[in-house]
Amino acid sequence: MAKDVLERILRGRPLNRRSLMKTMAAAGVGMAAMPLLPQAASAADEALVYTWSGYNDPKLYPAYVAKHGSPTFSFLGDTQEALNKLRAGYVCDVAHPCSDDIFRYRGAGVIKPFDLARLTDEADFLP
Repeated sequence: MAKDVLERILRGRPLNRRSLMKTMAAAGVGMAAMPLLPQAASAADEALVYTWSGYNDPKLYPAYVAKHGSPTFSFLGDTQEALNKLRAGYVCDVAHPCSDDIFRYRGAGVIKPFDLARLTDEADFLP
């Protein structure tokens, strides 16, 4: 941050070590408490998909879009970022890591099995 921005945050108080540390501590506490806040609820039947940019094209899954509409998407930057976000408590319905990361995600405890009772096409799934 630029010094003038910090001074505006501190409301005109002189920028010294103590005022800077108080401001940074307040920001850190706020950021640390954010995962404790309840997550905004989405529509019960609206899926949240955490995936790579480009997989949000409705042409990739026309049958789903025709029946349910397009899901909500959240995009990941890289696999380590995605794993860290999921470990921190990010809630989504489907996450889309790369195939070589599946064991790492499973070992971290962030992957849950599909609820087969809710699937109508279970026979089409690989074991």
